[in-house]
Amino acid sequence: MEYPIISILSNLGIDGENISRLMELSTNEAKNNGNEKPLSLNQTQELLNLLIVATFDLQKFEKEALLLQDHVLKNEKDLSGYDRGRFLHIRGYISWRIHNSIFFAYEYLNRGLKALLGLGTKEATCYMARVYDTYGQILRTQGLLKDARHEFEKSLALRKESGDTIGKALTLGNLGRLNLEMGNYKEAKEYLLEDLEIVTNELKNNEYIQAQLLNTISICSLELKQFQEAEASLKKSYDLNSLDNNKTGLCFNHIAYSNLFLAQGDIAKSQNHIKKAKTLMEGQDFPQFLKNDIQGDLYRMLAEIYKIEKKNGDSIENYKLALKSYESSSSVSPISKAKLLRGYAKALRLQGFDVEANN
Repeated sequence: MEYPIISILSNLGIDGENISRLMELSTNEAKNNGNEKPLSLNQTQELLNLLIVATFDLQKFEKEALLLQDHVLKNEKDLSGYDRGRFLHIRGYISWRIHNSIFFAYEYLNRGLKALLGLGTKEATCYMARVYDTYGQILRTQGLLKDARHEFEKSLALRKESGDTIGKALTLGNLGRLNLEMGNYKEAKEYLLEDLEIVTNELKNNEYIQAQLLNTISICSLELKQFQEAEASLKKSYDLNSLDNNKTGLCFNHIAYSNLFLAQGDIAKSQNHIKKAKTLMEGQDFPQFLKNDIQGDLYRMLAEIYKIEKKNGDSIENYKLALKSYESSSSVSPISKAKLLRGYAKALRLQGFDVEANN
């Protein structure tokens, strides 16, 4: 590099291993954007690019992202109009993800979008799609699913317009998961299959993402009563996770298998996969929000099995535990919670309680 970036990063307090990793990620991101040759960048532009890739994994690079943000802010005068738009977007993203401030997130995103809109260049159009995608993610976490879908759709249109294939895959995935949460299973599956095609053909070392997508596609197929397709997608996901020894992915595979066999009336196989998921969960140090999701799913399935077996007391107890787990999670979809509450209400009615439980 033309500038002593490594020295700057070291002086900021970033260790050598993370410096190497961030620089590798930045190089890969440039290649994904079609920039095979190194660009002529000043120090602040180079550090902004490192900041952007740091936000891809804030669980690992939160400290580095905050240090880089502060440094770029002090040298913002060195940024172009395009880079200022990108930096404002990243400040909004960090406000949301790290500082949990929706107000400042929207403030920075609005300013960033305004800066990019005024440029009229292809690269600005391409980056505007990221801003709309972030709007969608924030709205989704607020439960404003229709508004989120609108923002994701705007993002997807810009991804297509600018020819951003990798970005298109990201937004397709977001639209697929959002439609799944809304109960639009056919649309969700279509988005996710298109996402899977891009990931398979365009991304290297994509097994982890493929496995995630295939598992989610299997859920869509199950909801559409396409049991053979669900099992085929699930087997591919399970095989990929097994090869990668991905315990988290395998845990979600067992949950999906349990749901599939329960839908087909095979209680013994459903229970067997619940046990396997429990064993995997107990042997791993999962983040708490993931534990809450998994525990909620397992309790819900046990509750449904007990209800089928006419063990209403056990069913109600597990519905209570499932609801408690779901209420402790920030990532459970509204439709998952609605299904749980509907099943819970039916179990209570079977036990003689006077509650509404409509289909």
